Amino acid sequence: MTIKLTLDGERLPGSELTVSINFSIPSDDLSGQGSSTVDAETGDKPQLVRVRLLIPHKTPDDLKIIRDLAGKRAEDGSRHIYTIVNDSAQAMSIRQVKFHSEMLVKEDQKKAWWVNFVLKEHRSVAEKVEEQKDLSAKEQTAVETPTPAPVVENSEEKRIEKLVGIERWLSQGESWFE
Repeated sequence: MTIKLTLDGERLPGSELTVSINFSIPSDDLSGQGSSTVDAETGDKPQLVRVRLLIPHKTPDDLKIIRDLAGKRAEDGSRHIYTIVNDSAQAMSIRQVKFHSEMLVKEDQKKAWWVNFVLKEHRSVAEKVEEQKDLSAKEQTAVETPTPAPVVENSEEKRIEKLVGIERWLSQGESWFE
């Protein structure tokens, strides 16, 4: 079986294609100086699709195709987001990717280039679930938050002004009795 990989419908050139996927499950150790196994979940990170393929020197345009895919930008200047089609990516629920980190091109004795690059998952399932939870929490907070009572402008300040006025009047009255 030949491994196939397409980005936005364009099949990657080359041969000896290998695809590996890195699914990171990060956490922070909370044991401090102790020997506890307690750790804190730090969220699911985007999956990384690592690609390796061989391009013969006799087809340098194939190398340029991959370089151009890696350098492609959206209108706003951000990296282009590709729709990926690959059996491993599909099995890991990866639908969209963008080039990430670096692209390594290494010459081989076989008169060919080994090309390695990483594609980073865009809009992961975990990210979509988290956004949905945040949206639900905001909507629930908006429903549960009581509306504040109308504020009477400077009511405390007006009360203080009246007290100060009364104190002045009383101090004037004291001089009458002396």
